[in-house]
Amino acid sequence: MPIPHLSNRNTHEPPTAQEYTDVARDRNRASECCVALTSARKWLSTVVRGLVDIRFRRVSTRTLLPIIYVLFLLMSVAIPIAIAVAVVQFAVLLGVLFLVFVAPLLAFAMAATMRLVFEFLISIHRLGSKVTHMSKLADDIHTSLNEVAVPMSHLSEDVRAVQFWRFKKR
Repeated sequence: MPIPHLSNRNTHEPPTAQEYTDVARDRNRASECCVALTSARKWLSTVVRGLVDIRFRRVSTRTLLPIIYVLFLLMSVAIPIAIAVAVVQFAVLLGVLFLVFVAPLLAFAMAATMRLVFEFLISIHRLGSKVTHMSKLADDIHTSLNEVAVPMSHLSEDVRAVQFWRFKKR
């Protein structure tokens, strides 16, 4: 199989090490691009499956949260700017003061609030998965104890039936 960049050469000289290195670098970039496209395709299919699941059997919180967070960050910048534009139409000096002093604080407060809300949602999600895991462990323990308890109850009935001593009547 001819090497792509080296097959177009007009000379009959052997390729240099730099030419081989360039070809290898181009192949690595192509494979990295394919890996990135594959992972993006998987992520997108996961997002679509999560959005289409109307019975909420698939949890897509971890998949959708980054998109929603980025959108909220954009909104936390866009909303103060839109308010500043509205205030500038009312009074230019007030609009500039709003844009310089109030808008950054408002954008920061909105972004911080949404970050806290999303981290809370992630914590609740993790807690729910741990509770589910603990419930499964409890069910397994219950099943194991039942498997031991039934033979033990039969054994105790058998032991009661055997008399090791007899009391003599006087």
